[in-house]
Amino acid sequence: MFVYGKGCRCLHVYKTSGSILLYNAGETMQPACPAFAHSIFFALALQLWAVLLVLRGAMTAAVVLAPYAAFQYFGYQRYCRRYSGPQRPWCDAAVPNLYGYVQSHYWNVGLFRYYELKQVGG
Repeated sequence: MFVYGKGCRCLHVYKTSGSILLYNAGETMQPACPAFAHSIFFALALQLWAVLLVLRGAMTAAVVLAPYAAFQYFGYQRYCRRYSGPQRPWCDAAVPNLYGYVQSHYWNVGLFRYYELKQVGG
């Protein structure tokens, strides 16, 4: 529990399972209110906690997306930049997507591509 306040007004902050609960304790908690220097420290600590939470999310997303981005970069460099044969159709896209092209062209995989007209009634 953190107590944040100045004078006789206190703001209690509880962190419970990722959520922050705030409530005003009013004038009944006057002895528990910290000095003004502590309130500044708490505000800075809360801001630092928020920044660290955002950075943690960004790092998690980067770790998850890095292999996919590396595969796309490798494919683009190999088949679009250094390839001496005919140009691949996916190289001319605004955002070249090698994995999506392979799925749709060779594997016939895509959104609702599993369902075909011959499956109706069976």
